[in-house]
Amino acid sequence: MQDRLFYISELIGKELNGTITVEEAAVLNEWINSSVANKTLFDQLHNDAFVKQQLEKFDRYDLEKNRAYLMEKLEERVNGESVDWRSGPMVNSTPSTIAQGTKNIQLWKRIAVAASVVGLVFIGYWLMKGKTTDDGPKTIIVQTNDVKAPDKNRAQITLADGTTVYLDSAENGQLANLNGVVVKKTDEGRIEYNGQLTTGNEQMVYNTLMNPRGSKVIDITLADGSRVWLNAGSSVTYPVAFVGLERKVNITGEAYFEVAHNSAKPFIVAKGDLNVTVLGTHFNVNAYDDDREIKVTLLEGKVKTSIGPSTGSGGEWAMLNPGEQAQIRKNISIVKGVNVEAVMAWKNGMFSFDNADLRTVMNQIARWYDVEIVYEGSLPNEEFNGGTSRQENVSALLKVLEATGKIKFRLEGKKVFVRK
Repeated sequence: MQDRLFYISELIGKELNGTITVEEAAVLNEWINSSVANKTLFDQLHNDAFVKQQLEKFDRYDLEKNRAYLMEKLEERVNGESVDWRSGPMVNSTPSTIAQGTKNIQLWKRIAVAASVVGLVFIGYWLMKGKTTDDGPKTIIVQTNDVKAPDKNRAQITLADGTTVYLDSAENGQLANLNGVVVKKTDEGRIEYNGQLTTGNEQMVYNTLMNPRGSKVIDITLADGSRVWLNAGSSVTYPVAFVGLERKVNITGEAYFEVAHNSAKPFIVAKGDLNVTVLGTHFNVNAYDDDREIKVTLLEGKVKTSIGPSTGSGGEWAMLNPGEQAQIRKNISIVKGVNVEAVMAWKNGMFSFDNADLRTVMNQIARWYDVEIVYEGSLPNEEFNGGTSRQENVSALLKVLEATGKIKFRLEGKKVFVRK
């Protein structure tokens, strides 16, 4: 039993520092999914704030003094007994130095076991400090062929006169004054439109916010107080101020809306022949051109989804209730009880796949990491479930997918090759 725990602990360490193999990832994935406790522990190990807090406690521990205590508690856990790690000789211990050599290596292995079983602290410390060996100092493994997750927002606003404002280089504060409407970049990086058009300048004027591939999610507040979040590879075109009897915007890609209520002026999201009409509600529109269908998912309120001519015959429409999703190809299909958490994962910093086919999965990866997907041969007819943080490097995500045994990947620069 202990040997198994040692092995799992080492696999956790390899996964965290990006050196785990496909075969090892499969073993680790099986262990993670074997119990709720294992999954909880694994998730905690990826929580930087939590690990940092535990590492600070670790510096107070006298490892040599408490090795017997650690192993005693480990044996209790292995034998199914309840273990209280909040008491015992480890508490209020003083720092100590661990000697190098074989004895040191064995001690680190035991620390790693404690980490995988109870959690967190020691394996994090082990990874950050590195294992010493008889040959000298620790070795740091550097991943040279990888693509990092976006670490900044590269969105840009195109004004009505054709001027482009690049948000990653723009200073916080006022970006433009458009006939009385002030465009502002907040300290948090959000975009806000405030104010009203000056008298005599009530003509409808449009701006476009474009969020490219490989860019973090951008958040904009429109002049009416409605908020829009744009995923990577998406855009929204909107009036500087809403004039007339409706509030209409056009999108490409994926956007989440929290619409300010105004019963006298409906809010319309358009994509080609599709119109989503609301008065005030929360909903997500996934309308990427390279996906097989457009999906409108309602979180709160009610929306009317319609395709085809807005007047006369030939159109089709459907009303959505919370938790329902309209899937649009040539017609509108309604899915009830949709997995809203998976739909909104992109906004919450996660990948989440719910019976997603391979092309859907790879399209998400391509947009987020701004990589090119190259398919080698026919694609497997498989569906994927589960998720991971969008802050991982692309190689880490590909390893998770490979661990399913359904697909293989090869990463060359910014190209991801996919094969059975």
